[in-house]
Amino acid sequence: MKSSTNNKRAYLYKQLSDTLRKEILEGVYKPDERLPSMDDLAEQYKMNRITVKRALSELRAEGLIYSIPAQGTYVALGEQHTVNTGKGRKTVALVISGLHTHSLGAYHVDVITGIQEALGDHEWYLMLVNLDDPSEDRAYEHVMQIQLDGAIYLGYFTPSLLRRLVRNGPPSVLIDQKIRGLKCDMINVDNYAGAFEAAQYLIEQGHRKIVCVTGSPGIVSDERKNGVEDAWKENGYPAGDLTWVEGDFQRESGLKAAEKLLKSKQHPTAIFCFNDEMAAGVLQTLHDRNIRVPGEISVIGFDNITWTLATWPQLTTVQVERFAMGRLAIERLADHLNNNDHTPTSIAVSTKLVVRDSTAAVSEK
Repeated sequence: MKSSTNNKRAYLYKQLSDTLRKEILEGVYKPDERLPSMDDLAEQYKMNRITVKRALSELRAEGLIYSIPAQGTYVALGEQHTVNTGKGRKTVALVISGLHTHSLGAYHVDVITGIQEALGDHEWYLMLVNLDDPSEDRAYEHVMQIQLDGAIYLGYFTPSLLRRLVRNGPPSVLIDQKIRGLKCDMINVDNYAGAFEAAQYLIEQGHRKIVCVTGSPGIVSDERKNGVEDAWKENGYPAGDLTWVEGDFQRESGLKAAEKLLKSKQHPTAIFCFNDEMAAGVLQTLHDRNIRVPGEISVIGFDNITWTLATWPQLTTVQVERFAMGRLAIERLADHLNNNDHTPTSIAVSTKLVVRDSTAAVSEK
């Protein structure tokens, strides 16, 4: 008799799990929707709490539902992130992609330093997650399997991957990314204004033969290119007169760009590099070829990373508040985690031209 009762109870829990699974998969309960409480399910299906608990445990093991202490049980349905249900300190991740030893430059290091400094105001654990897997699905699963309260995304992501991570994952902040339609905080440099000001300065110094060394394809290079072109057009010069050389934001591409330019019959009077590391490469090549800077060619960079003061001559560049970007990311994430009325914002960090010794007016001949 006892065995028969146990079998009946096992059958009932299986019945309930099958029923709930079917309703979840058919959309009766939507992702992130709260399920009825165990008491309500027990009353609705005429079962005791132990049977209901066992049915829910089976669904939880399948990843169809998740529970938050003192709040309830919710539908996960595959693509929902794993919720950190532990008490105490929150766990947030700095998720980087496309940044390796050769590409993690001073710009990104400064942003990360700003993040670390701002963490002093919060009792959070910071986890570093490096998505170096070329498969978008595996990269997505890597993040979703971690129990996170929040995430900051920095580096080079495909828009489709970011959309999935932000929509289905924990509260997020994007740095140097602009994805339309996503409800999350985004922190970006005002690339257009910075490039416009740099180009305007070169024009005012009499430069008409300007070469721009762009970075890797993407929104940063596009916005900086638009700023240069609009400054050029606003001063009445045809955009076709500008020369573009593709770089990749690495110092070596600056070296190669300068070598290519010096092989041409007509040298530019100014080279505008879309970051300081490429500008440093340009300066080295010009120095090795005994080209006077700024006497023969002026050079300007972008970002104002720390060692621009150590170049020879010291580099004229566009100031970017990189440390502030890291601090802002933590502030926005904290507001999201602590404020139910949090409104995502898109922040454009302002820039400022810093004139040093690598640029000068075109000398009259």
